[in-house]
Amino acid sequence: MREAEALEALAALSQETRLRLFRLLLRVGDHGMPAGEIGDALGVSSSNLSFHLARLEAAGLIVSRRDARSILYVAARGHVARLVEFLVDDWSDAPGEATPLPVVAPAAGAGEPLRVLLLCSGNSARSIMAEAILRRDGAGRFEAFSAGSAPRAAVDPLALEILAEHGYPTQGLAPKDWRIFAGPDAPRVDIALTICDATLGEPCPHWQGDPVSAHWGVADPAAITRSVSARREAFERAFRVLRRRIEAFVALPFDRLDRFAAAEKLAEIGAMEGASLKAIAPAGRAFGRSRGSRGDGRR
Repeated sequence: MREAEALEALAALSQETRLRLFRLLLRVGDHGMPAGEIGDALGVSSSNLSFHLARLEAAGLIVSRRDARSILYVAARGHVARLVEFLVDDWSDAPGEATPLPVVAPAAGAGEPLRVLLLCSGNSARSIMAEAILRRDGAGRFEAFSAGSAPRAAVDPLALEILAEHGYPTQGLAPKDWRIFAGPDAPRVDIALTICDATLGEPCPHWQGDPVSAHWGVADPAAITRSVSARREAFERAFRVLRRRIEAFVALPFDRLDRFAAAEKLAEIGAMEGASLKAIAPAGRAFGRSRGSRGDGRR
């Protein structure tokens, strides 16, 4: 990449709306998004959005393509890769000696399972299902825990029923206060994931271990109350969404991913089918506005 191209790309990304727009398109991947959905996700008017899309496209950071009656916008990943290569080409401690970023690995040493904390406020449905799925499907490579800021008295019975029907053990699953994972004597957390939009941005404790974090917003199945069958369908849907995410999660090569690469991969998983708008277009970091990595969600 030539210096002039890099300057143009960086100038285009120096504006807040364009940066958020570009990161959104990176998250949704190669299938792209139409302008209407982008505007809804970012809260930007159509006229302003057109201006920002044109600016990013002129800088080579996004491309547009027609799909039936819609025009989809897609991040130009090849151009981004060339930009990153241009920026870090001379990054080293000494001639010929590059400085590697730390990989996501347990502080206790190689071979120990990664500790994953799944967060919400009620900790009674989605985060509980995610904990059970990861415990089994992680095949010993992960230790899964869940907790909430205002845990309910008990796990939703339908969550336990759905898990049991799919062959997932439910023994020991219970709502827990997230404060047990805070403080100097708390267990280390390597990865922290929020499962709901409800309290996105809420201050939370500082997790031991400075975990890599991401937001995996999933619709609340317990909010569906119009009929028993509709409620069951909502829980089944949430279960399937969570299982697909965890299937992608356990396939990640954490022993080879640095923290930044891992965070991007986790965000991509959070933007998979079934994601909430805040999962694919977060206004800021997934965790912590004032006290460290933040928790999220109601259930």
